[in-house]
Amino acid sequence: MRLLLPIVGFFSGCSGTTDSAQDSGLVSSERLEWVDEVDTEAGRYHLDLQVDPNPANVGPVTLNVAVSINNSNPCFSGAALLNANLSLTGKRPEQGGRLGAPIEFEELGGGDYRADWTFAQSGYWALEIKVGAAEDTDIAVIGLVVGD
Repeated sequence: MRLLLPIVGFFSGCSGTTDSAQDSGLVSSERLEWVDEVDTEAGRYHLDLQVDPNPANVGPVTLNVAVSINNSNPCFSGAALLNANLSLTGKRPEQGGRLGAPIEFEELGGGDYRADWTFAQSGYWALEIKVGAAEDTDIAVIGLVVGD
C-alpha cells in the first residue's frame, strides 16, 4: 500500500482545500527560461530542479527534482511529496524534435526524483514535467538550452 499523505485526523485542527486540476501541455509559443525552482501551473506542487551537467549538452543528462506540496493548509504546505508519479516530455518548438516516449522519474525517497536521458540535438527545448499523486495531477513547463 502506498501512503500519499498523512492521515488528516492526525493533524487535529488542520483543514484546507485544494485547487482543481488544470491541463496544459507543450502548447506555449513563448520561449521559456531555465529555472531552478518552479510551481506547477495549478500551484499544487513546488519543484526544485537540478540539471547535470549544468549547462546541459548533447549527450547524457540527469534531471533531479525535489517535489513539495503547496497548500493553504500550513499542516501540509512544504511537505515532501512521496510516492508520486513524475514523467518528462520535451520538444524543440523550432524544429519539431522530441525526447521520444515520456521518461519516467525514479523515486529516490524523501520527495526526491531523478530522470536520465540523452539529448540528440542541441538548441532550445521545452520540457514538461507532469506530477501525479492520487487523482491530483499538475504540470510544470520549463525551457532548457542544450549546447553542443
